[in-house]
Amino acid sequence: MIAEHKPREHQDKPVIQDPHCFVHCASYPSLQWAQHQNGVFRTSNAGEHWERFEDIDSSTFGFAVAVYPTDGSTTWLVPSESDEVRFPIDGRIVVTRTRNRGKSWKRLENGLPQQDAYDLVFRQAFNVDDSGNCISFGLKTGWLRISGNQGDAWTTASQNLLPVYCVIFAE
Repeated sequence: MIAEHKPREHQDKPVIQDPHCFVHCASYPSLQWAQHQNGVFRTSNAGEHWERFEDIDSSTFGFAVAVYPTDGSTTWLVPSESDEVRFPIDGRIVVTRTRNRGKSWKRLENGLPQQDAYDLVFRQAFNVDDSGNCISFGLKTGWLRISGNQGDAWTTASQNLLPVYCVIFAE
C-alpha cells in the first residue's frame, strides 16, 4: 500500500497507512482487499505484497468493500467521488464488481438511485452473506439496499432507519 498523502519518505510504511475498510475471503484468509485513502488494494499473501488497482470503471476512492466468502475473485466496492467530495460520482449510487480479482470491473446500478443521490456508505455498512448471493449496504441517510443476485439488481429494504453504520447478516 502507499499513503500518498504522507511525506514521501514515509509513504510505504505500514504503520501510517489509511485503509478505510479491510476484508478477507473467508475460505482464503490470505486473500485480502482494502479500500484505502489512496485507492483499492489486494493481497494474496496476507499483506506481504499489495497490488493497487487504478483502472476501475469509476472512482478508486470510497469506504466500503465486500468479498465473496468462498472465492476471493468476486469483490464489490461502493465508490465515492474523492476525499474532498464525499458523495457518489455524478450523484449516482453504483456498486462496482469484479469477478476476476480486479482484472475488469462492472458497474451495477439496476434499482439504485441514478440522480440527486448524495448518500455515503460508511466503512462497515456493506456486507455479503455466507452464500455470497445476498449483499446489502446502508447509507448515512437511513436507506438500506439489498440484492439477492450478487448486485445485478437492487431493492430498497428500508428508507427510514437512523444512519446505517454497520450491516451484518444473521445466521
